[in-house]
Amino acid sequence: MLTSPELAARFEDFWKAHEDSPMMGRNKILAGVCPGVAGLLPVKLSALLVLVGGVARREEGSSNIRGELHLLMLGDPGTGKSQIMKWACRASPGRAVLTTGRGSSGVGLTVAATRDGNSWALEAGALVLADGGLCCIDEFDGIRPHERAVIHEAMEQQTVHVAKAGLVTNLSTRTAIIGAINPRPGTTVTCGRPLTEVTGLEGPLLSRFDLVLLLADPRHPDWDRVVAGHVLARGGATIPSWQHR
Repeated sequence: MLTSPELAARFEDFWKAHEDSPMMGRNKILAGVCPGVAGLLPVKLSALLVLVGGVARREEGSSNIRGELHLLMLGDPGTGKSQIMKWACRASPGRAVLTTGRGSSGVGLTVAATRDGNSWALEAGALVLADGGLCCIDEFDGIRPHERAVIHEAMEQQTVHVAKAGLVTNLSTRTAIIGAINPRPGTTVTCGRPLTEVTGLEGPLLSRFDLVLLLADPRHPDWDRVVAGHVLARGGATIPSWQHR
């Protein structure tokens, strides 16, 4: 990501001011990450790290190691997963694509062959369109089982091999991925069962994610008060007296 000299100087000044308290500096940055969602600092930090990314490298005797990070958020409904992804798409320094697993087929995520008159053409899907940027996939479990294998190569090898309608090519999918998923019916985030049972995703696909975060709804009055106070404060309303108890 390119930065201007002025922005680089502000960055250095910020961290010099927090040289003795780097965690305070970190928390100030996280305060601007999806500010509409209360708490969830580990999740916000993870989303920010996905946007920053890593460094791609090639180790001797091994394949390329991607610099893009993949994050999966497994959480109860209403825990802020969709809001985090929408913020990440807006804040992404590169291109960003927001899609949903229930509305995307294997073709919709990768590439489709479409007829153009008497010839065929390739139409890029979400992962190809997000090459060099970010792809957020809500309801990741909605991707049909026989289509999930299509994105294995796209996530790890960062390419999609296409052989359709006489067209043979490789397309780049150098994109970071943030996925969101709810627990399967009959399970909970904290039930202690294997992630394959809770998510309904196969182990090989889960292993493509660098980080899997569990977001459980505390369902506790104290936390409800914190969330209510946060919403009221952002709306400019006066925080009720019970918020200060």
